Amino acid sequence: MKLEIQGDRKSGYNLVMSPEGFFTADSWHETRQAALETAHELFGVDVKDWTE
Repeated sequence: MKLEIQGDRKSGYNLVMSPEGFFTADSWHETRQAALETAHELFGVDVKDWTE
């Protein structure tokens, strides 16, 4: 699965989830931290696991 966080402070952040063989989905978050927390809750991805 490919996970990305896209966005900025002005517009908010989308956690984009692209599982192989399925449609891409996303969830909107007011802050980058909230998107990171959702990724952790749903997929167990820790902050240290993200790359730029």
